[in-house]
Amino acid sequence: GTIVPVDCKMENEFKLKSDDFVKKSDLLHLVILINDIFYRGGKNLMNERIEQAKKTGHAVANKLEENKVNAYRNKLTSAVATTNKKMVFDILIQLQNYSDITIPFLFYLLDDYDENVNLLYAFIAALKKYSKKEEGEN
Repeated sequence: GTIVPVDCKMENEFKLKSDDFVKKSDLLHLVILINDIFYRGGKNLMNERIEQAKKTGHAVANKLEENKVNAYRNKLTSAVATTNKKMVFDILIQLQNYSDITIPFLFYLLDDYDENVNLLYAFIAALKKYSKKEEGEN
């Protein structure tokens, strides 16, 4: 069969409706891990930067109202799916300003977007509100 680049499959996952996106976060996590293997040859699988991006996504989501979190997640998802890097950076800066939380991987994206796009995927997958019970499980 035809081999489809992992990024294409991931971008198709991001095109799902918002409700489906949240349900698919575990699948996205697995795709991120697979993508990391391809980009880094299996070295540092689930490295500190990805963990930091996930933690930052959770922290930002918990600082904002749920409707804002959903709106920003949808905007970011759309920007990634259409490969609109300017929009990605604009949204990340807005999120950083509104939440008053530094988004450390932003600098990695600015340096080399394609090499560090996994950090963005991890951030988006983690950018959702959690109940107290769910927080304990994650």
